[in-house]
Amino acid sequence: MSARKIGVYICQCGGNIGDYVDVDEVVAAVEKEQGVTVAKTAMFTCSDSTQSEIVADAQEQDLDGLVIAIDETPVGTFVELEGDEAAIAATAARLGRTSADYVLASYRTLFLEHRATHGGTGDHMVFDPDAAPAGGDA
Repeated sequence: MSARKIGVYICQCGGNIGDYVDVDEVVAAVEKEQGVTVAKTAMFTCSDSTQSEIVADAQEQDLDGLVIAIDETPVGTFVELEGDEAAIAATAARLGRTSADYVLASYRTLFLEHRATHGGTGDHMVFDPDAAPAGGDA
């Protein structure tokens, strides 16, 4: 079996993560890990431009594997599996989950559904700047 070629993309999530975590320091630490071929930070990894960059990197660098992230959003906290469909299904199965247990919708779709259900009016999924950060005090 050949060595893994892993791409790691650290999201700043606007300022929701980047204001509290030194993402450049995280990238510097991660890029030293065995198998990491690409390590980058992005303002929004969910944006079309960053998604295109990730796909291009995966193709150009022959990246393989799967990225697992925990995303806390204003509409919920999600364990996110990013990779090809087979890798996602295999990982979910190893976690004891089936396709009935996970959501395939984009964050934008989840946000719009949440906004419609809860009467929100905002155009963007952002945290209330006056609210205390999750898991701690302001």
